[in-house]
Amino acid sequence: MTIDKFIQNVQLNAKDNDEFIEWIPYDRFKDVKQIGKGGFGTIYYARWIDGFIREWDIENQQWKRYRKEVEVALKKFDNFVNFNDVLNEMEIHFKTSCSSVDASIRFYGITQDPETHSYMMVLEYAKDGNLREYLEINFNNIN
Repeated sequence: MTIDKFIQNVQLNAKDNDEFIEWIPYDRFKDVKQIGKGGFGTIYYARWIDGFIREWDIENQQWKRYRKEVEVALKKFDNFVNFNDVLNEMEIHFKTSCSSVDASIRFYGITQDPETHSYMMVLEYAKDGNLREYLEINFNNIN
């Protein structure tokens, strides 16, 4: 499967805008800066100029977008052996982001680093940091 086929499959099966992802050109992000690094990738903070799709505007035949300049996280895949591993990671994240779990991070779409050509997931930005950091600080307060 290719990135285009993955996005197309998700769009064709979307029941609402929370289950919709799109290809987002990298130049639609500004203030991109690295905020973390892990075993499989690097995480960046960015501001998405356009904002995410809300609904189809029948009258004007175009997508209506919600909020401009949305804060997002970009997850770049650094250490995957093959492209199928990247697609598998995206599919798993997409399925969990569409689940009924309140703590899931929304998956908005996919972009590509223009320098390294690595694919990046465009995700909801979590102001409280990553899950590991959150649990280290708040573990004893979780009920």
